[in-house]
Amino acid sequence: MEGSDELRRSPGGLYRAPVPVRLSPSELANGDLLALLPKSLYRRDQFKLPLGGRDICLINEPVGIRQVLVTEEQNFPKSDVMIAALSPLLRDGILISNGSLWQRQHAMLEPAFQHMRVRRQFPVMASTIADFVRRLEALGPGAEINLDAEISLFALDVIFRTIFSQPIEADEALEIFEAFSAYQDGAPQFEAITSLLATAPPKAVLPDSALSAISDRIRDVIERRIASAAPGAENFLQAIMASRDPATGEGFGRSELVDQITVLFLAGHETSASALVWCLFLLSQQPHLADQIRREADALAPGRPLTQEELNKLASLRNAFRETLRLYPPSGFMTRVAKRDTTISGLEVKAGSFVAISPWLIHRHEKYWQQPEYFDPERFSAERERDIVAGTYLPFGLGPRVCTGRSLAMIEGPLLVAELIRKFTFVPVEPESVAPAYRLLVRPKQPIRCRIDRVKATSNGPKGDRGVDRAFV
Repeated sequence: MEGSDELRRSPGGLYRAPVPVRLSPSELANGDLLALLPKSLYRRDQFKLPLGGRDICLINEPVGIRQVLVTEEQNFPKSDVMIAALSPLLRDGILISNGSLWQRQHAMLEPAFQHMRVRRQFPVMASTIADFVRRLEALGPGAEINLDAEISLFALDVIFRTIFSQPIEADEALEIFEAFSAYQDGAPQFEAITSLLATAPPKAVLPDSALSAISDRIRDVIERRIASAAPGAENFLQAIMASRDPATGEGFGRSELVDQITVLFLAGHETSASALVWCLFLLSQQPHLADQIRREADALAPGRPLTQEELNKLASLRNAFRETLRLYPPSGFMTRVAKRDTTISGLEVKAGSFVAISPWLIHRHEKYWQQPEYFDPERFSAERERDIVAGTYLPFGLGPRVCTGRSLAMIEGPLLVAELIRKFTFVPVEPESVAPAYRLLVRPKQPIRCRIDRVKATSNGPKGDRGVDRAFV
């Protein structure tokens, strides 16, 4: 793996991770919220602005965040802004439902999520990774790939095998990848926040009819798979079809069933893909760390895939993945609405106020993190992790609505990264051009093009050392 720009190194050798490209008001048509955030928000604990008769409150300190997401979460349901952005796709899915509907869905889905426990899914992930490695090897010498697209394909395949017990077909993968990308680019952004940060109107978005058409493409794939699913298989689909409302004994209707599976697709593949792309890119810029992870993995599992127990011993990889999620949390913003008058972090918050919590901001808050823009996996070492202030690290949210798949994500991500860097190095073609942007998720503003080089054992050096097989290039 190769470094890119020495100007991105700190005096201590840390790599400064890519940050958003700053926009002028005249460039707001490009519409990236991260590029509009003023530097002062990385130091402030809260912020309030009346806008159009409705207060906008940004909570950016751990006690207030816990109040909104944990101790008083029933007083802060999902906001109308978030629902507007996702409802054309997710409809009544559990990610954006509120109140009694959410409680009913949660009770019905909890037994089905037993099928997504790590012990049950580890063989599924390992098998998918083996097939993905073969796919990359088959691309041939000097292959250049769209890293975002390839990793999304992998994440989709994991979800398909989890839900349907079958791998995804190439045409299905392309259809879903293109549809999700179009949806993210065209869905409503958080206009309320955007408006308070800029002097020009936010960019135009796709009309509801276009978003619904994209949603229909994704749902058609799901419907086809449900119709062709083999009965009796022990998978998430059969478990969710067997779910019953504890109060009425009724199951999900067909439309509800598709809603919940669509949520799983969005939450389970796009968020994982985002984290994986960023982790592989960051490691490409830190070759010494990639080599360390490679050596540790090879020492634990020489010539064979890692087991779950062995994966859990890779502290350097665990720390790198957690630091990736700090720098690039998939969900950059969580938005709620206050149901009643209250006080948060010293702010008087009126009923109906828009309340925003930003993992992107709190993860880079200058009060809680030293050199927050630098990639420093040692923050999560046993010695330093105890210094992290509780409530300042929330890549999967907090409280009752924390991401259900967080345990799987913390296994799937490191496992894929470990097995890929044992086989390949990923060399970005233009690493200096990589920058994050916000489109429902924190993702690269432009696709990351990479050349893949095969790694092979060298004839000299200690056992387990690896070198790049340049014949592959």
